[in-house]
Amino acid sequence: MSVVWTGMLLVQASSLLLHLELDGSLKLPQFSLMPTAAVLFICGVFAGRLLLRRELRLAERREAAR
Repeated sequence: MSVVWTGMLLVQASSLLLHLELDGSLKLPQFSLMPTAAVLFICGVFAGRLLLRRELRLAERREAAR
């Protein structure tokens, strides 16, 4: 699932970059910020879950080694 949501984040990032003008200004509709924020939030949740699982496994290994 994290790969799917990271892919969606890349799609959203490319969509935001398409709104970049040649002079460097960003003409971004307000509506396109909502899905980008939602995808960022979901990617953060998945990344946090993966890091928590990794930390729990490392803690179990440390306890087993004692």
